[in-house]
Amino acid sequence: MKTLFIDCNRGAAGDMITAALLQLCINKQQMLDKLNKLLPNLVIEEEILEREGIIGAHLRVVIAGEEEKSYDEVEASEYNFFENKGFVKEERIDQMTIMISNLAISNEVKKQAIEIYLEIKNAEAKVHGCRMEEIHNSRLGSLDAVVDIVSVCVLLESLAITEVVSTPINLGGGFVRCGQWTVPVPAPATAQIVKTMPTYMSDNPGELCTPTGAAIIKHITTRYQNNQPMRNQNGYGLGAKEYHPPGYVKVSL
Repeated sequence: MKTLFIDCNRGAAGDMITAALLQLCINKQQMLDKLNKLLPNLVIEEEILEREGIIGAHLRVVIAGEEEKSYDEVEASEYNFFENKGFVKEERIDQMTIMISNLAISNEVKKQAIEIYLEIKNAEAKVHGCRMEEIHNSRLGSLDAVVDIVSVCVLLESLAITEVVSTPINLGGGFVRCGQWTVPVPAPATAQIVKTMPTYMSDNPGELCTPTGAAIIKHITTRYQNNQPMRNQNGYGLGAKEYHPPGYVKVSL
């Protein structure tokens, strides 16, 4: 049995989990090359950063020339992006699940990735009081989520992980922008996803846990444990936003 320990005491986001797992790979560049082939016009670049004594990796994810953004930033900027790029502005759930099914990845990874993606869409549908089929997200936002989800699933398979032990998730505190509105942390979709998960709030303002991060942890975790053992192989994944103290995910083998 190969156990992966995930420390979510400084949050959980898809890009942070991906960046942390990448640090455990023997050949990071080979894995990055593999991830970059998941979708056309996808570029994932690794940056090693230091934030308040934590040295970790941050991933720049660029799709068709546009860098991955947080949920609120995508909502605020999607109109101009899609008008300028000539993309279809909205993407239906069935289109995204079909796209995942057609990726050059194993059937097990496809199944796991689709389950995680539908977890997010189901949460959004419940928040909006509609059916999942009625949820139409921006194409950029949907692709961002798919890249994070599939990347994590591919990395777990590559590392041959058989058990995942996670800490309770620090959700953060304060308020977050969701489109045109400002709402308390956790954001509505995140709150829906973590209903049955061990979580806690903190005094530090900011959204430390995203819907994608919550859905990934929910589906890959075998069990939760507050105190995790020391391990020789560790990886830190830093988020795009700079908080004090910093947001990151730590993984250990």
